[in-house]
Amino acid sequence: MGGIYFLISPTIGSDPGLNWTAIGVLVSAFAGFVTMGALIITWRIAYLDKKYRKSLFYLDKVNSYFSKAVTILSECKNNSVKWHQAINALKEADKLKTLLTDESHQSIYVADYIDAGYEISDIIRNIDDFRFFYGIADCKDKSASILYNEGKSSKISPEELLCLCKFVDKANSVFYDKNNNRAEPGKIFESDYFRKSLSDRHPCNTDILDLVKNQLKVIFKYIKDVEEHDYAARRKRMVQTETVEN
Repeated sequence: MGGIYFLISPTIGSDPGLNWTAIGVLVSAFAGFVTMGALIITWRIAYLDKKYRKSLFYLDKVNSYFSKAVTILSECKNNSVKWHQAINALKEADKLKTLLTDESHQSIYVADYIDAGYEISDIIRNIDDFRFFYGIADCKDKSASILYNEGKSSKISPEELLCLCKFVDKANSVFYDKNNNRAEPGKIFESDYFRKSLSDRHPCNTDILDLVKNQLKVIFKYIKDVEEHDYAARRKRMVQTETVEN
């Protein structure tokens, strides 16, 4: 402050000669501003680079989850543990998408999401019998009622399968917006339907497009069958309870 005051002092200003001290202070101040500006720019570059690398790290993680899910499901085995692993991988990818801060990474995510969604859809369409999801090896040789009773601990969770349907449903919405509405990837990434979590513990059939219900009809047929058997089992227990009480 003393140097600045010295520069603007009327006494200095009225001096007809050069004031080298004032000039030196001015040069020092200018150099200080330049140095500060350089430090700010360097810090900004380092911050943006760190932010980019962090976003890239999570993009790689997301892609690994997509690949894991597709690889597991492509084996087409009705092992419930494997199917739940694949669906959990998609849920993890869904959680990590909020950490993709770079626009180019968001664009890649949108494209990869469509690819994963359609690969999974193709895998499921190749399953020709809803009894597959009861998790019994020789499922085609047994009735649905027998499979329901035998597969209580081996069946693939209907709730988890609905999450899988929601994933494919979003992939369809993304594809439509990208190709029909010509929406930019950044706009798609921020869309309301794309923000809906797969981890919702109460996924609803009505939230899923009819197009997906047709694509994945084998899943919805299985879910309906489980619900019908669940209802019948509850009714049977109620009747037995009433009989005992009477």
